[in-house]
Amino acid sequence: MHYIGMDVHAKVTMIRTLDDTGKRLKEQVVKGPLTEVVAAARRWPRPFKVCYEASCGYGWLHDQLKGLAAQVVVAHPGKVRMIFSAKRKTDRIGARKLATLLFLDQVPVVHVPSADRRGWRALIEYRHRLVARRTAVKNMLRALPGAVRGHVGEAAAGSHHARRPPDGASAGGGGVLAGGASRRGPQGVLRADPWRQEGSQEDRAGGHGASPAASDAGDAADGRGLAGGGLSVPGPSRTLRVDVPP
Repeated sequence: MHYIGMDVHAKVTMIRTLDDTGKRLKEQVVKGPLTEVVAAARRWPRPFKVCYEASCGYGWLHDQLKGLAAQVVVAHPGKVRMIFSAKRKTDRIGARKLATLLFLDQVPVVHVPSADRRGWRALIEYRHRLVARRTAVKNMLRALPGAVRGHVGEAAAGSHHARRPPDGASAGGGGVLAGGASRRGPQGVLRADPWRQEGSQEDRAGGHGASPAASDAGDAADGRGLAGGGLSVPGPSRTLRVDVPP
């Protein structure tokens, strides 16, 4: 009787074979999916017992090896680590531990349900995942209107603050409105149009515009200049009024 321990993975499987006395007979590495492991098991000398840990696809592998081996044992991974605690964990050490436990008949066995029962379990698990996904989508849709209202409220508040002039924007003078007039609000000077046509009456009367210096002097004389240190930036035909805090 040969005792075979397998450390099974998706792409590579490490196999350790012991003889009747518990001595190492051979080691083998099978590269590829589980179908390659089954193909290698068909070439093993019989009779033999085989042991491996429960993982993904353990039921299908059990069904395939059941007709080839004298006994197929599926081990509990957590209990195997409790029995065989090792500082190093490699595929070779894992296969050796399973082969040794199988030889000593000390494998913590896991029950392997039938193929029909495994199919029902897989179907139920799949339905649970679908229900969880449906619940998550419903919760997202229910939270969507509140999130939209929150974004709209933040945008409206931001636009309101953008239209509102800062406190103390004008120290004490009037801002320039259309036609040179100014109006004071509770939060400072409100300006209807920051652009003001300089020398419009003079242009209509004499056919030429006033110079920037004359315009600033005229504004200061008749009280239409920017109080608190205003600046006038001359342009081709308009003057930009900019408030400068004192």
